Amino acid sequence: MKICYLSLFLSAGAALAEEATLPAIWQAVQARHPAARVAEASWLATEGDWHQARTWNNPEFSFEGENLGGDFSGTDTAEWTLSLSQVIEWPGRRSRRIRSARLDRADGEWESKSMMRNLAIDVSRSFYGTLALQEKMKLNLDAVEQAKAFVRMAELRVKAGKSTVLESNKAQVELARHELQREANERELSSALEHIGRMTDWASPPRALIGVLHDAPAPPDRAAVTEALKSTAAYAFKQAEVKRRKLALLDASRAWIPDLVLAAGFRQNDADDTQSYLGQVGLEFPLWNRGMGQKIAATARLHRAESEQALTDQELQTEAMKRSAHLRLQWQTIQRYQDELLPLLSKHAEQAERSYREGWSGYLEYLEARRDYREQKASHINTLKDYHIEYLSIRPLTETNDEN
Repeated sequence: MKICYLSLFLSAGAALAEEATLPAIWQAVQARHPAARVAEASWLATEGDWHQARTWNNPEFSFEGENLGGDFSGTDTAEWTLSLSQVIEWPGRRSRRIRSARLDRADGEWESKSMMRNLAIDVSRSFYGTLALQEKMKLNLDAVEQAKAFVRMAELRVKAGKSTVLESNKAQVELARHELQREANERELSSALEHIGRMTDWASPPRALIGVLHDAPAPPDRAAVTEALKSTAAYAFKQAEVKRRKLALLDASRAWIPDLVLAAGFRQNDADDTQSYLGQVGLEFPLWNRGMGQKIAATARLHRAESEQALTDQELQTEAMKRSAHLRLQWQTIQRYQDELLPLLSKHAEQAERSYREGWSGYLEYLEARRDYREQKASHINTLKDYHIEYLSIRPLTETNDEN
């Protein structure tokens, strides 16, 4: 059974080496996942708004007619007017509108990046979670094979009169327990692989993932974590909000400045068959205190945005400190597992097995030693999985494609 399952992993790895790696899965998700299309559409919408904001105001063409027909006296002499008018915005107003649209465009770009970043984190979580299940599967298969060997050994010891039937019963119970764990792990692994298949929209889910769970990169320093958190959409939105409020305050401060309206036209009077040319210059003179309320509101909103930005900076520094410390702790734990704890427990399990085979200790001592080793090995796998996911939440696939 062990050889059968291990050969399944090896054959799947050889067949899917080009499609079941993390970069290949991420590439497929980028190309096919609906969230990726939503992110692209979100950015394109703000791109269109930015291009629209750069255009000038359209001129207005109008036609006006009088006495064009009817039963009343005087309606037989028509008069009609054609005119063309253009609004000339006060200098700086259009540029501020473009700057505001550029901020909206940047927000759309950050929103798109944020969607892809969250999607990358989901892909990383699914990949390393499934990779950890594969490692646990190998651990379970090894435990089943060892349990089978000790069932046979216990039965021989009972026949030889060196032990009681209780020892054989304990070995069989241990075998049944490991087989149940293996079956549960198989179901969980199959479900995880199907989930990856749905994310990638492949014709069929991969039979196994190709990756090295134990190859964990060194943790980034606190400065790198801080910069990574600053590159998120939430932080960018706060910065853009301050700039947007400054533009709103500038608009409110100059709200009293009117736009200029230039118009030219042509008038035809059929009564005396005369023509005339028309010209118009329009200005909206402020007779009251125009824009004062807007200025007060814009000033308050700017102060609020600046205060929220300062609060965000404080929270970001605290979050960077926590996450950097957590990554370092996970890394140190992984090193302790690999360099100290697992070698020690493995040696202890081997000594307990040899002592049991030679008759110096009982089955329970051996069983306890093997359980300790497998439990810590599983804990090591979980720590590696959590570390990879945490690391790729700081440096997601969108930023580390070349490294993965």
